[in-house]
Amino acid sequence: MARRNRASASGPRAAASARLLAILAVIFGLVVLLVGLLALAAGMGLLPRAPSAAAAGNAGLAVVIGLCFTLAGAAMVLFAFARRAASMLALATLLCFVVAFNWVAFGPGERSFTQRTSVGRPIDANAARQPMAHAEGRGVLRAVALGLDAAVLAGVVLALRSRRSAAAAPPSGKPPPGGPPPGSPPHRQA
Repeated sequence: MARRNRASASGPRAAASARLLAILAVIFGLVVLLVGLLALAAGMGLLPRAPSAAAAGNAGLAVVIGLCFTLAGAAMVLFAFARRAASMLALATLLCFVVAFNWVAFGPGERSFTQRTSVGRPIDANAARQPMAHAEGRGVLRAVALGLDAAVLAGVVLALRSRRSAAAAPPSGKPPPGGPPPGSPPHRQA
């Protein structure tokens, strides 16, 4: 009895908490969406650039990153209202992130890398920073990019297997195909 009263008392609290979470997700999602739209506009050349701005070769990367933020913000806004659409947008966000990471790892152009060293002392913000060789930095980025690619590919394979096995399984409460029709006596072998 006491357990039931606790559960019913937490019902309104849980509902209020869910509403608050939905409101915060919408607010934060709109902020992220706005940042994404600004990055998209900058990448497409719709915003004025400073004379010292990076080369136009980074415009494509700015578009991909802007799209990543735009999709993530839209997914957050839709999370409370349309979970399936939000999950599709979240998947598209992940794919945009992986594309951006692969662009940086394998794309043309010079990259500059730094590394922190903290020999003989714990890692801290004041650790010595020094340039890292271009090949070494690209190697690390490429290894991480390939790991991300493998993780996404594994997720796709698992999702397809799950859907295939769910489609092959008979609906609950119904006999498998080729079985006796409902209400008929079981078949006996002689």
